[in-house]
Amino acid sequence: MIKEVASFASKNYKLFSKMVEVASTISVNLVRYLERGEMERIGYLMNMNHEMLRVIGASNSILDRIVYGSRPFCFGSKLTGAGGGGCTIHLVKRERTKDLNSFLSKTCYKSMFVKAGVEGVKSWRIRN
Repeated sequence: MIKEVASFASKNYKLFSKMVEVASTISVNLVRYLERGEMERIGYLMNMNHEMLRVIGASNSILDRIVYGSRPFCFGSKLTGAGGGGCTIHLVKRERTKDLNSFLSKTCYKSMFVKAGVEGVKSWRIRN
């Protein structure tokens, strides 16, 4: 995957640079939407991020099939990790959890559901 992304970046430098800017903006907005609990907007950003990762070559047909097939049950779906490894993350609509599990089971992929609602990792920026 790294080779594909590097190739895309070298052939499409201006576009790739703009996509990096957009990815940064997505991250900033994601924090804001997480603080507000705006699941639809979080899902939209996840979907947008996946599309950018797909364009630059970080995805593949199997990951895309999982991501696109999962979206009817989710606010958002995207690949996670370095890409190509077959790992995706989904922000599931509570009432559609069983449907997503069924879809993933039928496509022969293993899934793990994690229930949010507990405090996770925190980070702080320390300024000198």
